[in-house]
Amino acid sequence: MAYFEIPIKEFDQKIKVGGKINELIEEIAQNITEFEIKGDKDEDYSTGFIVGTKDQNIIIRMNNSLTPGKKYEIRTLSQRGMIAFKSKVLEKIDNTKPYIFVIEKPEHIFLCERRRFHRLKVDSKSEVLIKRATGYAFFCSLVDMSLGGFSALMQIKDRMIEYFLPLIEEEIDFRLNIEHKGKKYGLEGKAKLKHYSLDSHGRYKAGFEFTKINKKEISRIVKLLERKGKAK
Repeated sequence: MAYFEIPIKEFDQKIKVGGKINELIEEIAQNITEFEIKGDKDEDYSTGFIVGTKDQNIIIRMNNSLTPGKKYEIRTLSQRGMIAFKSKVLEKIDNTKPYIFVIEKPEHIFLCERRRFHRLKVDSKSEVLIKRATGYAFFCSLVDMSLGGFSALMQIKDRMIEYFLPLIEEEIDFRLNIEHKGKKYGLEGKAKLKHYSLDSHGRYKAGFEFTKINKKEISRIVKLLERKGKAK
């Protein structure tokens, strides 16, 4: 998955330097964990692996080079969820390719629990009503959802795209009509279109991020969906 698609506001737990960070870093290093890394500009984006530790700092391996002394944001997965932190490149190990770097252990990390970004599938009868500020509204199929947003399949004829397909970063009103294991749930709010793609059947699969939502209600629904998923 693309770790940087998760909004930083979803990382709601800040863990300060200490034993917990050491445990997380050791766990990640022992498992040779893949990560995504990004600098100040989008073109600085790359991927690599955390492969070990050195003097309490972190050793990473990657195909692209980094700038010593520069800070980068790193995101990766642990047993607890997705973690994000900023770290400075301390040194480059010479004459190696893939490149090996030593980066500093962060002073703190941010944690996003798995249930915040883990997409939960819903029954095929589930749908979502999308309404643009222009007044155009339409129903489409709801594919999955999480605490951070939802995905939908939209069947739109070419000549109607400009009227019904929202623009990237456009905020829309929505109503989710969720059916799951014989139960029905409803949820309303606002969301932004973050990305979409066209599948082989001519449908647009779109990913939306919640911008205004009843947090207690979305948490309740997600917990119910998780519980029903485990009961299979």
